[in-house]
Amino acid sequence: MSEIKYLLNGKAVAVKQAVENGFLVSDLYETDDGVEESDVVYFVEKVHEDVPEESYHPKIKALEDKLEELNIKKSELYSEISSLEQKKRDEKDLISRLSKYDALKYVEDFIKGEFTHYVVLEYSGEIIARQDAKCDGDHGWSHKDNTKLLSLFGDSKGNLRWELNRYRDGSGSWKNVSLCRSYEEAIEKLSAFILNSLEELETRKLHYLLRPLIESARKYNIEVPEKFTDLLKQNQEKDRLARIAVLEQELEGLKQGGQKR
Repeated sequence: MSEIKYLLNGKAVAVKQAVENGFLVSDLYETDDGVEESDVVYFVEKVHEDVPEESYHPKIKALEDKLEELNIKKSELYSEISSLEQKKRDEKDLISRLSKYDALKYVEDFIKGEFTHYVVLEYSGEIIARQDAKCDGDHGWSHKDNTKLLSLFGDSKGNLRWELNRYRDGSGSWKNVSLCRSYEEAIEKLSAFILNSLEELETRKLHYLLRPLIESARKYNIEVPEKFTDLLKQNQEKDRLARIAVLEQELEGLKQGGQKR
């Protein structure tokens, strides 16, 4: 059995060997056969023949209390980090599930305010930069808080859509809009809306409604198939001839009225 000495904190150790500037020691533990020495050997600078004086104990106790306090804080921090990581995973999972719906595709961008443009999916279509979505006039509000109200609507069938109000309190008219992360994406969405609308108007033979959509396409440099511009020209020519016919009838009526007098 090695010689038993004591460390500063009062712990008994087995001194294996005296070395330069200190000692190699191992811990002691109790077994059924008595006290045994650990196989783990470590270095200490100083050992004592007896348990150190009581005057050392308050300092040691204070350090031990501080160490315990730090360990508790460390445990709490690890717990908070784990909780935040789980929350982040849950949030990511929720956003992933919500993003399966077209209207909620950019829900994270909406939450973070990272979308840049609205595309109006009504009438002739329009692109509105997010910073330009301000209320018409002051409507009783100061300039700093006159952003138009953006809301998410849904119906009993699970259909969802974003709508932008004329005013910030929802008291005005609403426009169906789509959110975009860039101007380029807004152009893509507006182009799809215009082309789909043109196809629908052609199918329903509502050629007189083509003009606003074609003018919007020209405004945003969106290429439109020639068949739609031809239809518009044909419809405009038809309207022109119809107006001429009406004017000729009116002129003929005036001539006949003059002859009767």
